Amino acid sequence: MAGKELERCQQQANEVTEIMLNNFDKVLERDGKLAELEQRSDQLLDM
Repeated sequence: MAGKELERCQQQANEVTEIMLNNFDKVLERDGKLAELEQRSDQLLDM
């Protein structure tokens, strides 16, 4: 019974880790888009 509980906890930990990694990738992607938007805004201001 303890083995099943440990297996379930490990699976949940794996799922949380996967979600965290996906969120981290999304944050990096968002940061890149924000930097690009800021650069475009600066270019418009310089016109």
